[in-house]
Amino acid sequence: MIQESHRQKDTTKTLLALNSISGPVHFLKITEWNDYSLKLSIALCSFILPSNVVKCCSDETAINQISASIPSAYQEQSVRWMIRVLLTVFLCIKACACESELPSHIKILAKTIQIYTIRTFRRVLVSAPALLTAFREEGVWDLIFSEDCFYVGSSVEDIQFHIGTENQNDNVRNNRTATDSQSSYRTDVNILQVEAISFLEFAATLNENTYNLPECSALVDALEHCVSDAVVASILLKCFRVILQLATEQTLDSFISLDAITRVLKVACLQAQGLRNSRNLPRPEITIDRDGSRTENIEMTSPEDRTDHTLTCLKLGVNLLKDYVTISSDGRILVLHNAECIECLFNLFEEESLRKLVLEQVLALFRLPPSSARDHAAKLHLCSKYLEN
Repeated sequence: MIQESHRQKDTTKTLLALNSISGPVHFLKITEWNDYSLKLSIALCSFILPSNVVKCCSDETAINQISASIPSAYQEQSVRWMIRVLLTVFLCIKACACESELPSHIKILAKTIQIYTIRTFRRVLVSAPALLTAFREEGVWDLIFSEDCFYVGSSVEDIQFHIGTENQNDNVRNNRTATDSQSSYRTDVNILQVEAISFLEFAATLNENTYNLPECSALVDALEHCVSDAVVASILLKCFRVILQLATEQTLDSFISLDAITRVLKVACLQAQGLRNSRNLPRPEITIDRDGSRTENIEMTSPEDRTDHTLTCLKLGVNLLKDYVTISSDGRILVLHNAECIECLFNLFEEESLRKLVLEQVLALFRLPPSSARDHAAKLHLCSKYLEN
């Protein structure tokens, strides 16, 4: 009862603070809108944790103690309620879109809510890992890894918003700046994506987590969706490697169920093909539009940078395969029997920078002692593909 009374006072205090901003919200200046978005995010999250915990980015021990003092039944219902509210909120945000482009102030609001929500969800799982089931049942990964959250931000607003990570700042509110640069906007989007991936990685590797199929499924789906963004894809692959190392048994089972290695290699093949295509395309500095006007092409990242990012991502994909077959006792034989995997390996062999890595894996497959007719047939297929290349 005391806990409930405290929470009601805490939430009321935060909601009253929202009303301190005068005038209709659509007339607010950008700094006032930032304040409004921040206070609204804290107010929403304070239904799960006290507002001082939501705002605080340091002293994790104290935060965990406060979180642990809240009854798990209350936290479970609050988490379920919050996810349902966010699903509704994002539907409303979509209604604000004009020709698929959100107004800049709505993007600021959406990203602020998302970042604070993900951080709050993580703190809940730290103190109550058993609530992972509730998160899954309410579709938390579908919510976070969606067009409304993880994949948002393919275009540039007139005014962007930057919010710092927990590791960079003790007070997020004091680190907000309005900017008109594409680089800062991409930083902001990457922060949201990193927060999402970090939360998923934490959930997938919980000691109490006996299976992590939902998390691995969300991760491989995200990887396939981000095939054209080598930077984000690299972060996802690094997350996969961490999960495989920290929750090996559960992740190996998930890999088999999802055919994850084949899907990772297919993504790598698409990226390698895109890389080869980009090398053959001219990059004129001036293009002529249909109306005859001349347009100067200004790229935020140079072709060399994109090539480097893609090559890094390709190597991470092949190294994930290497980790998998090294850790799993049946990993190599499963790869040998998978015709799609073999096809992908020789496709990647065409990329000069990957040949040494790929050849190492192919030769390891050749060295497997055949123990059945199926093994012999797979070896013949492997030899055939090798001779073709």
